Amino acid sequence: MKRKYWRLIASVGLFIIIVILFQFTGIFQKNSIDDRDKAYWNYSDGKIIDSNPFTLQGNDDCWLLIHSYVSTPDEMRPLATAINTELNHTVKAILLRGHGTYPSDIVNLTLDDWYDQAEQELIQLQKDCTNVNVVGSSLGGTITTKLAEEHDFNKVVLVNPYLKLSHKPQYVFELESYIRWFSDILLYDKKTKLIQVNDPVGLQNHIAYWNMPFQPIKNSLDEIENIRNNFDKINEPILILHSHNDVTADYKSVELLYDCVESESKQLKWYDDSVHILLADYNRTQVINDIIEFGKK
Repeated sequence: MKRKYWRLIASVGLFIIIVILFQFTGIFQKNSIDDRDKAYWNYSDGKIIDSNPFTLQGNDDCWLLIHSYVSTPDEMRPLATAINTELNHTVKAILLRGHGTYPSDIVNLTLDDWYDQAEQELIQLQKDCTNVNVVGSSLGGTITTKLAEEHDFNKVVLVNPYLKLSHKPQYVFELESYIRWFSDILLYDKKTKLIQVNDPVGLQNHIAYWNMPFQPIKNSLDEIENIRNNFDKINEPILILHSHNDVTADYKSVELLYDCVESESKQLKWYDDSVHILLADYNRTQVINDIIEFGKK
């Protein structure tokens, strides 16, 4: 009797776990990865409206802006406008491959694909411009960090860079371990919130995928670890902007970055009214102002 009782409890528990996973992840729903975004966003020629890359023409001082994972260049537009208006610098905001369309388009991509794309943009700007500065947000910050390790350019700005996942106390293991073990089964995250911001205005105006594939992150973890091991190759003037409350990108990793870089000019600033996407959150005006001031020096 006891054995039947425990089997029943185990069966009910397993059923509850599967229901929860089905509700919040892509388990058993591989072919449905695009459905939420197709229903939510307005598309033109297969692209989300207002998700295109853009360039603002100015003088021969140039900025390359790299948006966050599953986001679009529109995330960078207020910053780009401020740089172009206040400094009269040329600004190019790129669209990372597979973004601005459907989540299924990024499933088979990795950090290496996006790095190669950003590297080519950087090389072209270096041919056309007197000085080149690079700004990266979240995973765009990861790409920017690697660019600074492997290339010489004018200035580096990292906005909430993803160099390691934040560890949540309620989990036994680090989140990166869960992604390594389970991402091929769970497939994607059905986000309950479009992006990690506190400000409802920033949340409402942001363009990003609702369903976030896990596999590109899993397949990039080794390269991200390699980037962490090469912080000391960075010697450009660097501005690092982050929040202690960031629930995605570990704040301790940027402290390590700050300590390791060889840059003579380096700053680390905190904005604790915000969480992960600083350029869309409560502190966005101050973040933009701090980047502008950094650009003037």
